[in-house]
Amino acid sequence: MAGLSDRMIAVAGMVTPGKRVADIGCDHAYTAIYLMEKGIAENVIAMDIGAGPLEIAAKNIEVAGFADKIETRLSDGFAKLRAGETDCAVIAGMGGGLIISILEKGRDIITPGYELVLSPQSDIDEVRRYLRKCGHYINKEIILSDQGKLYNIMRIDAFKNQSEGRDETAFEDIFDEYGEYLLKHPSELFLDHLNSEIDKKRNLITYLSQCGGDSASGRLEVIKRELGMAEKAKDYIEGTAYGKGKDD
Repeated sequence: MAGLSDRMIAVAGMVTPGKRVADIGCDHAYTAIYLMEKGIAENVIAMDIGAGPLEIAAKNIEVAGFADKIETRLSDGFAKLRAGETDCAVIAGMGGGLIISILEKGRDIITPGYELVLSPQSDIDEVRRYLRKCGHYINKEIILSDQGKLYNIMRIDAFKNQSEGRDETAFEDIFDEYGEYLLKHPSELFLDHLNSEIDKKRNLITYLSQCGGDSASGRLEVIKRELGMAEKAKDYIEGTAYGKGKDD
């Protein structure tokens, strides 16, 4: 629909069809309307902390003809949502720290089997780490470019125990940093981004190595650690992280 970015169309596309959806931070309800237009959601509760955006959302919903399928609520995160009313929540367009706070306060809503569709604007590694420590499973994650900026979108099964029969706890650091799903299903865009990051860090290390002073030295150590993580991620993708090649 008009007004919806490629990123938010992709966010909506991550929702499993037939879900009762809570659109947290709905703004003007474009995503909620799209979910109904495309027949993805059974119904939507569009929620926002701002009264102004919610008034506009209600008008947009009325014009789109979905007043009987999309309800609006003034709410800080999950606060005005009752347990069992929805089985999926969409939270996008916020910083990672805020998303973590919303998820933490919504623990009574996020029960086993609940679906989360998240697109953090920052601190994506912290969001993944939080999800892992809570026992949530990211069953799909994509990376896309929208207006020259990269965005991550992930779909989560709450409290789903996932095991592939191989102990991969040694890779939790790169899973948190780069995304387990992305490392196991690397797209061309993801590979280009990872290789670009490796090249940038190597060039920066060369530059900082020629500089003097404590500031450059401290920065150099940080970049070296970041490069080590990026190279470990690439080794994982190439199948060499276990000490053997892909075809072994």
